[in-house]
Amino acid sequence: LSSDETTAMTEATLGLVKRISYKDLLGMKEMDSKLATSMRFYILMWRAAYFSKPDMVPFITCRVVQHTMESGLCKHSSSGFLILATLLCGNTLPKKDIDIGSNIGKAVMSCFTQRYNTSEQIPDTYCTYYGFVAWRTEPLQTCTKKHGQAFDVGMSLGESGMAFNNSVCQIRSSILAGDR
Repeated sequence: LSSDETTAMTEATLGLVKRISYKDLLGMKEMDSKLATSMRFYILMWRAAYFSKPDMVPFITCRVVQHTMESGLCKHSSSGFLILATLLCGNTLPKKDIDIGSNIGKAVMSCFTQRYNTSEQIPDTYCTYYGFVAWRTEPLQTCTKKHGQAFDVGMSLGESGMAFNNSVCQIRSSILAGDR
């Protein structure tokens, strides 16, 4: 995709979610199970693109969010919204907006804890939110604590890769917070 196409798609997606709240997310209908499977595929495709085709990451992310807004919420939707929040807070998108990214992240985390609070998603969700979004607006001690929790859950589930990703984020947050 060209830079102009990416910008246009990002702007269209932001128009859908710019002022989204956790109440809006909680009020969304549940996505059909077949569509939820396609959302899982999008998230897996995003992970592959992150390493092999980074220029496709914004497109896939926007598609996940648009798909969710059209078809309803599923447990994989939180990953798409959090990735969008991460992109907004970082330097990946043409327009960086930490306030909107933080708002989306907070809304998703509130919805996640009330609607899809499954231990299998905690390591990935906490790593994404507290590692790439929350540290910009939340107390670093909170981020450090949440990464520690995600590490424990990840190890107990046998998800050592994501557990150690949280460990790295926990160490970074601790150093930034002034801990030894």
